[in-house]
Amino acid sequence: MASKHVLRFSVIVNFFKEEEKLISRGENAVESGHVTDMIFDSQLLVLRGNVHASMRDRIYKVELKLDADKEIMDATCTCPRGQYMCHHMAALAIFGYQNISVTDVSCQWSKKKPVGDNVKTIKELFPKVKDHRSVADAIPDSKVDEFKQKLSIYKNAVGFCWLLKDDPKVVDEILDVESLVFAEDYLKAQDKEAYLIDKLKMDQHKIENVALKTTGQAENDMWLVARKNRLTSSNFGAILAAVNRNKYPPSLFKKLTESYTLDGIKAIQWGKQHESSGISLLEAEENLKVQKSGLWLDTCGFLGGSPDGLVNEDAIVEVKCPYKLRESKSLAEDLKDKTYIIYFDENDIIQLNENHLYYHQIQGNLWLTKRKFCYLVIWTPQESLIYSIAANKDWEKNVNILKTFYLNVYIPFLCGNKEV
Repeated sequence: MASKHVLRFSVIVNFFKEEEKLISRGENAVESGHVTDMIFDSQLLVLRGNVHASMRDRIYKVELKLDADKEIMDATCTCPRGQYMCHHMAALAIFGYQNISVTDVSCQWSKKKPVGDNVKTIKELFPKVKDHRSVADAIPDSKVDEFKQKLSIYKNAVGFCWLLKDDPKVVDEILDVESLVFAEDYLKAQDKEAYLIDKLKMDQHKIENVALKTTGQAENDMWLVARKNRLTSSNFGAILAAVNRNKYPPSLFKKLTESYTLDGIKAIQWGKQHESSGISLLEAEENLKVQKSGLWLDTCGFLGGSPDGLVNEDAIVEVKCPYKLRESKSLAEDLKDKTYIIYFDENDIIQLNENHLYYHQIQGNLWLTKRKFCYLVIWTPQESLIYSIAANKDWEKNVNILKTFYLNVYIPFLCGNKEV
């Protein structure tokens, strides 16, 4: 252990502050002996090393560059996440912190090969433990079904009810993206992008079957499975904004991988609770019938969206129940600040905010379903309004931006960060 460190631990924490869990993963990698060798150049202030991949027989080359104040100013790694930030960088940084002191000149360290190992068999390492049984007799299926039936009254409010649910059915028309990118054929492919594009592509018949089988959305397990690791319209706006800034914060990837648990947020609960009220209002006001919808995919197979409903052959429905307006007495007064999808101008005329995330969601759903306009319903307990938004042909230029982001940013992130 170095007595006085060239690389301070506070520097490491500061560098990884937006991805703090990488520090603990880096510590695990160091403790597991994954840092195989390291070279430190005290003149150039460059730390290089080789770090073993966690789950695969592969070595990644890592380089850390320090500035004059011994702060990490740049880091690179040859792993798929190396263009952003990875735990291999954290592992080398922590290893450097532990092994380089200010009195060291340029130094090199290599992991010693183990000698004189005490070899044990698998049976010796993991002796068989007697199977545990909480009850003496086997429980008949009828009793299990009866128990599940009683719990189903409470839906997922009881965690055990979720555990007893049947495995979700597979949507035959689409592939599981994560399984695909970790498959041997993909890893060996010369042109991985071309391989992925070919495997995920869909024809119109498959697209319509997926939309039908995923009807019901959040209440349909197949909808949850089908949209996993695909870019959906509710995130189009956030992705386009990130691409425009050329910055991809960890929060974006958490949103795309659905690592956030949102069901407990009051605004989300409010929206789910009252969406049907917005649908009923539209049907009554416009004298029409709203058809339930599922997930609509593009022919590429990795862009999709789920409108709240369909009307005839040319319209979709999007219902918004803003929690902040739940006590509103006048939408004309409370929608003046121009921060929402629509707002009232100084002449009390409704204007459309084309920079809002909901606008990109709606245009994405119109493009995916090949429909002409959207009934936007803003529902509150006291007052509601219906606003028609036409499909914008110019918006379609964003489709290629979204596809490029998926193939060049999201897939490499997924490959290198399987735990997210």
